Formats: sequence, C-alpha cells, structure tokens
Amino acid sequence: DITNWDTAHGWGDHGAAGYVATETDPVYTAAPAAGIAASDITDWNTAHGWGDHGAAGYVATETDPTVLASVKDGVDWSELTGIPNDILDGDDEGDTDWTEGGGNVYRSTGNVGIGTTDPDDALDVVGTAQVTGFSMPTGASDGFVLTSDPDGSASWQAAGLNLPYYGSVSSDMLPAFRVKNSGMAYAIEGVAEDGGLGVSGVAAGIEGGAAIGVYGESVGDGAFGYGVIGSADQFPGGTGVLGYGYYAGGGLAGEFQGDVDVSGTLTKGGGGFKIDHPLDPENQHLYHSFVESPDMMNVYNGNIVLDDAGEALVELPDWFETLNRDFRYQLTCIGGFAPVYVAKEISGNRFGIAGGEPGMKVSWQVTGVRQDAFAENHRIPVEEDKPDDERGTYIHPEDHGKPETLGVGYETRRRLSEMRGSRRDE
Repeated sequence: DITNWDTAHGWGDHGAAGYVATETDPVYTAAPAAGIAASDITDWNTAHGWGDHGAAGYVATETDPTVLASVKDGVDWSELTGIPNDILDGDDEGDTDWTEGGGNVYRSTGNVGIGTTDPDDALDVVGTAQVTGFSMPTGASDGFVLTSDPDGSASWQAAGLNLPYYGSVSSDMLPAFRVKNSGMAYAIEGVAEDGGLGVSGVAAGIEGGAAIGVYGESVGDGAFGYGVIGSADQFPGGTGVLGYGYYAGGGLAGEFQGDVDVSGTLTKGGGGFKIDHPLDPENQHLYHSFVESPDMMNVYNGNIVLDDAGEALVELPDWFETLNRDFRYQLTCIGGFAPVYVAKEISGNRFGIAGGEPGMKVSWQVTGVRQDAFAENHRIPVEEDKPDDERGTYIHPEDHGKPETLGVGYETRRRLSEMRGSRRDE
C-alpha cells in the first residue's frame, strides 16, 4: 500500500500547489487523500482525469508505481502498447537488425532508405541530402576531382579532361569551352610533340558569313597586351606564326588592318602601297610599287635656290653621317641650264653646290647606305645558295610553270591541310 501518492510519484505537495487534497468522488472508498490505500482506488485514470491510458497506448498495468518503467524491474514488453514491434521486439537488445555499442548504432545487412521504401544501395536518399563534410577515401589522391560515369557512379580522377576528349554544343552567345586564370600563367596551353599541332582552330563558315578559326583579343589598361603571340625560340629555322593562303584568287596568308611593327628584317616577293583611288575612292584602288635596291639604301632629296654667286650649301640632319655612308649625288637645274656641280662633298652633315646662275632653283638628291648597328649585323645578301632542303623547289612555282608540289614548304602545307581536313570531318 502507498500511504502518500504525492511522495511516491514525486509530485510534491499537491495541497500546497492548489490541487485536490481530498476526494469524495465515488471511485474512492476513502476520502482523505493522505490516507487512501491502493486498494481503495478502483480507477486511477478516472480519479486523476487522465482519460483511457490503455486506449492511448500508455502503460495499462503497473505492478510497482514507485519505480520507473524498465524491463528488468517488472514491466513486461507486452504491457507497452503503441510501440512498433520491429524496434522493440521484447528483448534487451531491441531490433535484432541493429546493434548498439560504444555510442554507435549499426547494422551489417540490408539497405536503408530515406524517402523510399525500396532502397537500392546501403543508403538510398530520394531528395536532397545536406552535409557539412564529405569523405570518400577510396581512389583519392592529392589534386584529384570527383567525376561521374554515364550511370551516375562517382569516382576520383586526375584533374583535367579525359583524353582524347570531344564534345559539341550549339550556342549563338556562349562559348563551348571557357577557362579563366586570374594569375599570370596561361589559361590554356597546348603542347604538341613529334610534329603535332599545339592548338588548332577550325571555323567552317557559310557563304557570306564570318568564319574565325582562332581569335585573339587584348583588353584592359595594362602596360602591354597581345591578342595572339607566336614564338620560335628553340630550334633554328622555327617560325612563330605561319600563315597560308590556300585558295587561288583571294586566299590571304595574313591581313593586318592597322599599323604593323616589324623589328627584324622583312623579306617579300614584292611590295607596294594600296589605297582608295584619289580620283574615284568609292570604286577604284591605286597601287604603287616599292623602290628596291641591292643595298640598304636611304634616299634624301629637296630643292634649293642658288645665291648671287650661283652657289648653295645644303644642310642635312645632324644624324645623317652617323646613319649613312657611301654617298651618291644628283643635281638638276629647274627653269634653265647651268653646269652645276657638287662643289663640296658631305662633311659636317652638309654639302655645297656651285656653277649655277644667281637665283636659279636646283633639285638635288642624295643617297646613302645604312651603317647603323642593326644594318651592320643584318646585311641583306644580294645572292645566296638555297639551303639543302629547298634545292629543287621554288618560292613561286606557278610563275616558272612548275606544279605546286615543287613549291617551298609544300609538304608542310599538305600535312597541315590533312590535319585540318580530319578536324573538319569531326
């Protein structure tokens, strides 16, 4: 018998707390609360207003109300209703598929599903999984990235594309492939060995449309910027940038719209200027050819009026004699004839004219051969033998009535053409 239910259940002093201290309800066989024996109470649910505990799934029978419910202390699992049997199956270990130990809960067989009743893997989550950390040590290595196969299975792979790689996309605005490097190194570098191509760009345009195989642009306000750089610095005879005009009657090996700066020697088959015709700029072009010389020659000219003695002193720039040597002269009288001649050759960056009539105008021309440091170290040879690998070939075979197969560099062009064709087939 329990003489004081307040103390037995740890309720404190119900009387002091304002609860019912005495009970005259018909379920009691004795009224004073402090003297009620367990046998005097026929229905605790009704006495305390708990409702039907059995129907609610609470303990319906308790043999020792002063002891917390536990299997070992007298509560039988069969007396606990509303608890899933697959978790609490009536023994101390709970569900036989799960093991608890050392703060861990685990199982050795079967799959676990979240959001699915039919899991296919050890852990199958249908929905979004959020984690604060992730570890998959199998196959991992420093710098590797997590990739997926076509079935969605992930694995660690070395950073970069699996080669050979080929992909395609159709987009009018966004690039098919874009990488960015915020540092000083290259964003993309192509290295080819054994005669291959480091970077190849092929653009298959339509008639009347633009087609650009490789496009380079320099933007920003840095001290220098280059849209495209080509370098040949390892092997003799290398070429930084090579261009071919493949198609007769219009294929250009290179086109520059703007100024061009060449710090070395420019060698060409011919040259000249091309401008809008001064008399019909909308419909015609005007061409002039360069003046060629076997020497690295500079040409200077002008007009001068003779003094009262029929003489004149022509002043030249102060750098004239430093830049030039081997001077040649021409004098022409204007408006009359006189036996004018060079009275004093160039010295102190000037020369003298004499033999004319007072007030006569004389047109003069002087040429000099460059002797600056670059010219002295890079003289253009007037004649030379072709190197062994070019003998029997022609720079312009068509002009000699020869087939293009005898052109210089034909094999290189043929090989590049085959490479371009293979890329187009893709």
